Amino acid sequence: MFNFSNILTKIAHYGFTSRSRFYRKLSTLMKNGKQLQVAIHDLQKRAARKGSTDVEAIALSEILHRMQGGESFANSMQNFITVNERMVLDSGEESGDLTNALELCAEIIEASSNMRSNIINAVASPMFLVALLIGVLILLSRVVMPKLTAVLSPSKWDTTARMLYEFTQIINSPWLFLFFGILFVAVVVIGFSLFYWTGTGRRYFDQIPPWSIFRLFVGSGWILSLASLVHSGETILNSLQNMQKVSGKNRWLNDRINGVIFYYNSGLNLGEALEATETDFPDKEIVDDLVTYANMQGFDEILYSLGRDWIKQGVEKIKIQASLLNTVAIVLVGLVLGWFT
Repeated sequence: MFNFSNILTKIAHYGFTSRSRFYRKLSTLMKNGKQLQVAIHDLQKRAARKGSTDVEAIALSEILHRMQGGESFANSMQNFITVNERMVLDSGEESGDLTNALELCAEIIEASSNMRSNIINAVASPMFLVALLIGVLILLSRVVMPKLTAVLSPSKWDTTARMLYEFTQIINSPWLFLFFGILFVAVVVIGFSLFYWTGTGRRYFDQIPPWSIFRLFVGSGWILSLASLVHSGETILNSLQNMQKVSGKNRWLNDRINGVIFYYNSGLNLGEALEATETDFPDKEIVDDLVTYANMQGFDEILYSLGRDWIKQGVEKIKIQASLLNTVAIVLVGLVLGWFT
């Protein structure tokens, strides 16, 4: 049966800013003596003033309804949050420090949202240049070349101009559709491989874009989520096992976590276990840091600090990786324009 409320609540799941703001408001209210359900009820009433179809009001209403039915806060939130957030909230409820867990979730959301924005900005330029290159080639083949051939037969052109003419003729032929077909298949295969390709070969591709960008993005989120779980009271092993259970849809991440768990269970510390996998996951630099600090007192605080700092470093590394794609795109555009001129 069609349920319009469910459609709206799914939209709420992607409201990074709204969800982060909700976590911080709720944490502040609870720190000032408000009971959890009372605080949510107050927030729901204020959201409802915006209208009966307000997404936040509908979401909070459902959360309240489920909590009043006996479900935990984390379970009541499950339709609107990521698995990492749910694990942190679960841990916070179990340890009795939900306010801290709410703050951690807000930081996870803000860090992930910032990284997504930076990735989009970083890859936008090379994508634009590739689109520009295709546009230039189509313009040459369908507008410029017909005018030039009307003035002088291509058989009388010099070698370079003749080669360009023959190349643009390919664009006017069915080969263009074949090219776009191959390009589409390549994009689909690469996209599929990001999540599902495991094995020895993958570790080498993880050093070059776009696989390296994916490794840095997922790895940065993973290390921050792990640090948040440990900071909220979970053991490292329980955190790893919980993250392994919820990473099933991302076979690559599941494989990386399985390797860490295997070596951790064999007696190595977290840093040594990551190093033993020989995958440079999430990144060689932070693995080196974890090897250095893993046996120190207060490692949970050190891990949390590293996780927060690494988000910023991960963004910079992603920008560097994306700059390689940008350089390739610029070279391709330059070659085509230089050939024509």
